[in-house]
Amino acid sequence: MRRRRRLRGGVGRTAGTAGGERGRAVCTRAVGCRARPDDVPSFAAKPDWCPVFLRASLRQFEGLEDAADVLVNSFHEIEPKQ
Repeated sequence: MRRRRRLRGGVGRTAGTAGGERGRAVCTRAVGCRARPDDVPSFAAKPDWCPVFLRASLRQFEGLEDAADVLVNSFHEIEPKQ
C-alpha cells in the first residue's frame, strides 16, 4: 500500500486529484522527467492551488544543468516492501 504525503493545511495527494497534462508539464519543465500527476506532490499536480509555492519550488532547479554534483534524496529504496 502506498502512503499518501500531506502538505500543510491538510491538503494531500489523493486519487482523483490529478492535474492531468498540467501536472506532467510541471514535472517535465522542472527536472526533465515524465511523471503521472500521482507521482508529483499536490502543489505540482494542481498548479493553481498555490502558485507562489509552486514558483518557489521550481526555482530550486534553476542552474541544475550547470551543477557539478547533485544530491538526490529518495525514500524509494528504503521504504518497506509490502
